[in-house]
Amino acid sequence: MPVERSHSSRELSNRVEIDFHKRRGRFRSAVWIVALVLAVATMLWLGWQMTAGERRLFAGGEVATPHKMFENDCSKCHAGAEWRPVKRLATLNDSVSSVLNEKCLACHEGPEHHAGQVPAHAEISCAVCHREHEGDVGLAWVDDAHCIDCHADLKVRRDDGEIQSSEAYVNRITSFDGPPEAGGHPEFALARLVKLDTQELPDERRASLERIVYDAHPLVKWFQREGEREERWQDNARIRFNHKVHVHAKYEDGRLVEGLFDADRNLVDLSNQCTTCHEFDAARRYMQPISYERHCAECHPLFFDVDRQRDGQPATVPHESPELVRGFLTEFYTLQALKNPAGGAPAERLEPPRSLPGKPDRPLLTSEAAANIDRQVQAAEATVLDHTHKLFAQEGTRGGCRYCHEVEEAGAGGSFAWQVVPPNIPDRWLVHSKFRHDSHRMLACAECHRSLDGKTSVVDSASTGDVLIPSIERCQKCHTREIHADVEDREWARFGGARTSCVECHNYHDHREEDFNGPLNVQLRRRTAGKDASSRLEITK
Repeated sequence: MPVERSHSSRELSNRVEIDFHKRRGRFRSAVWIVALVLAVATMLWLGWQMTAGERRLFAGGEVATPHKMFENDCSKCHAGAEWRPVKRLATLNDSVSSVLNEKCLACHEGPEHHAGQVPAHAEISCAVCHREHEGDVGLAWVDDAHCIDCHADLKVRRDDGEIQSSEAYVNRITSFDGPPEAGGHPEFALARLVKLDTQELPDERRASLERIVYDAHPLVKWFQREGEREERWQDNARIRFNHKVHVHAKYEDGRLVEGLFDADRNLVDLSNQCTTCHEFDAARRYMQPISYERHCAECHPLFFDVDRQRDGQPATVPHESPELVRGFLTEFYTLQALKNPAGGAPAERLEPPRSLPGKPDRPLLTSEAAANIDRQVQAAEATVLDHTHKLFAQEGTRGGCRYCHEVEEAGAGGSFAWQVVPPNIPDRWLVHSKFRHDSHRMLACAECHRSLDGKTSVVDSASTGDVLIPSIERCQKCHTREIHADVEDREWARFGGARTSCVECHNYHDHREEDFNGPLNVQLRRRTAGKDASSRLEITK
């Protein structure tokens, strides 16, 4: 049997075709041809679409709904021939954008956040925070990272140009529900002020705290309210109001001591009916101011004369300024005297100046009648100002001006003068944030509106001075990234919380001074001054 000869490595290597990749194969040729055809077809199709005015193909993604009206005109937002995206990629600088601020300001005023902020408002690119081409999302819904960039170490620029840490605001916030010492959102500034133990602080230090901590809003003051034992930080409203009396009813020996009756003399419990007095505004965001005519007059009419009836009820004065009240009473008693001269001093007919054509002559009041009217007016004013109306024997309809208001009197030379101290009731409390009651309507009012120590709810508050806004701890019960395991309900602890985004409660731009008469026409072109007085501007042709 012959023995096979083994091949050397050189002989084996000679069998390898090292130039096989240079030879064209059918499959390889087909792939190249198909790729070339597709590339040419794609370029032709893109050119045809561009010629036809279809520009969405070149966008990074779908634009937001408010910008769809010009989504085929890229120049409305993007700069000209500058390749800013390439520069952003090369420098890894996220602030480099192909959208210039001037493009945004053509339609939006974009007012600044705070004067003296660092970096300055003009140095921030609009496109850094407001991300377009991410679909139909709200452009104002800014990611928290953009806010934290500044608020992780907040600086301000003084008038002399020097940069320093902020004194009026907490200068380090990196999350909403974390502990303040770790960069979590601090307690609301107003609540921090009310919770301060400032018994030993001098008056000037308290005033300084008031100015710095809450931006000089005079919502709370350090003082002692009438009927209370000591000074404290409290609501500065100059009015007397007791939530507890208005939402609970209490009887003693069959007689109403605290509480309310309805028109049929039935006991009313308003503990779950706060909206009887507190009404939503049109947007169902905030509560409208309390109105005496709508909410108070039925139970607290301002009687002034039990003998003068109106629709079967004792006469009342309007809830107006002292000057208008005095004018109303003077007119009321003057007309009564003119209608019934026999009821007082007789009116005498003097020789008046010639009356206007068609106007009957009226008798003039004697000086005695005028003095009697003045006495009646003063007596009526004293009745209106009375703290408790008992003389009309109407249980539950108590109170003149002094029952709710602080009244200042000053008599000189026998005259009767009085003024009502302005109530100083704010329309809003936490003015640096936005809120929507409608979104929280599933909660009982007393769940949030309670004293800052959490011990007294609004339905048990007996003092006007109680500050009944929720503390941040109350908000964090729901607005948290994860419901904490120490809550009583273990099932609830498995779920996450409501949103904690910065823009959930805060705006960046200060829109208070914004002009709603914009600079553009319906074609989004600039308008120029013209003759049209109704719009003040003339459409550019």
